[in-house]
This record gives sequence, structure tokens and C-alpha cells, in this order.
Amino acid sequence: MSIKKVVKYSFIIMAFIISVIAFINTIVIYQIKENNHTKILINELVSMQEKMNELVKDTTQINSIDELELKKQEFSKFELNFEKIRENFIEKDSKDFVDIFISDIHENEVISQKLEQLYESEKQIEKAFDTIYELEKENINLENQFEKDYPLEI
Repeated sequence: MSIKKVVKYSFIIMAFIISVIAFINTIVIYQIKENNHTKILINELVSMQEKMNELVKDTTQINSIDELELKKQEFSKFELNFEKIRENFIEKDSKDFVDIFISDIHENEVISQKLEQLYESEKQIEKAFDTIYELEKENINLENQFEKDYPLEI
């Protein structure tokens, strides 16, 4: 074989190897970006849940119906944001070309299980808030009625 053919084949093989490496690199970078986005969404879900927990705690220390209604509106906003993030998370879950080679991070069994626990916990927080809201509302109404029926005598 002549030197020209050896150089030509070597060049073709090198170009092929470089192309394969570039293709693999592109896939890995895309997956890293996708996993980073997933991590951000998970962090937002956890943060939202922490804020909802704080609102549940704060609701137990309220003394007026107006404040209670404000807390309910604020909780509803967090709840809607949580659901939007969750829907965005599910929407992003669609299979793409890269998933053929590398699975998404949230498809990992442990992470998937923890996400389900996070969703269940959010539902429990909603139920707890609704219960506490009704109890606090009743408590405030009873306190107001008591103050009305039995005013302080001077």
C-alpha cells in the first residue's frame, strides 16, 4: 500500500473518530443540561414545600380573620406554583433522542421514589392547612364572640 493511501485512510479514520467523540460529547452535554434543569425544578419544589410548611405554622399564630384570609391566599399561590412546577416537570419528562443513550436523572429509582414522597407530602400539607385554617377561623370567631358577649368591665 502506498503512503498516500495510508495517509488518506488514517485521515478518514481520524475524522470519523473525532466525529464520534464530538457526537458523544454533544449528547453528554445535553444530558447534563437536562439533569441540571431537573435539579433546579426539584429544588424549587422542595423550597415551595418549605414555604408552605412555614405558612401552616404561621397560620396557627394569627389573631384576625383578615390575616387568616391573607395567609390562605398566600398558601393558594404557593400551591398553584407547586402544581405548575410539577406539571412542568412531567411535561419535560417526555422521551427525547438523548434518552435512548442516557436516561434522565429523575428516572432513577431512588429519585423517582423521593419525588413521589414529595408529591404526597405536598398533598398532606394542603390537607393540614385546610384543617388548621378552619380551626383557626372557628377559634377567632369564638374569641370575637366571647369578647362581644363578655366585655371587660372597668
